Amino acid sequence: SASQIVDFMGFEALAASENVIIVAPESDGSPYEWHIADLPASNPDLTFFDDVVACLYDQYQIDENHIHATGMSAGGLWTTYLTVYRSELLASTAPLSGGVNTAQYVSPTRALPVMVVWGGPSDTYGTLSFDTTSRDFSSALQSDGSFVVECMHTAGHVIPAAAAEYTWQFFKD
Repeated sequence: SASQIVDFMGFEALAASENVIIVAPESDGSPYEWHIADLPASNPDLTFFDDVVACLYDQYQIDENHIHATGMSAGGLWTTYLTVYRSELLASTAPLSGGVNTAQYVSPTRALPVMVVWGGPSDTYGTLSFDTTSRDFSSALQSDGSFVVECMHTAGHVIPAAAAEYTWQFFKD
C-alpha cells in the first residue's frame, strides 16, 4: 500500500529534510493494482498521473526536470509502465521488483536513467518471476540507449533494507 512504502522508505522524513514533495497514491484495486495492461489512451491511472503532475506544477511550480518514480511489486510494474509511457516527463525511475516480459516491452520515447532492483531468482509473486521481468526490462532499456543500474539482491520479493538510501541517492545523482 502507499502507506507501507512511505513508512518503509522513510518518505515523510525525506520530504521534510530534502524539501521535496512525495506523492504516494493508492491503487484503485484493479486486477493488477494498477492499470498496467491498459493502453495509454484509455488508462485511468496514466490520466491520474498526468493530472497530478499538472496540479503539482500549478500549485508548487515543481521543477519538471526532477520528477522521479519508484514502487515495489505492483508499484514496480506501474513504475515500469511510467518509464516507457511517460519517459518525457521523468528524470529517472527505480522499479523495485517490476519490469516487463520482452514481448510486452515498448520503447520509451527517450532514454533515461533507470535503476532496476529485484530479489534474484526467488523474487516471485504467484507465477510471475520478477527475476525474468527485471532482467528483460534492463536488457531492453539498455538496447534502447538508457543508462541502467542493476541492483539484484538475494532476499526474494521484499524491499531490501538499504533501498531508501540508494534509491534517493540515485534520484539525486
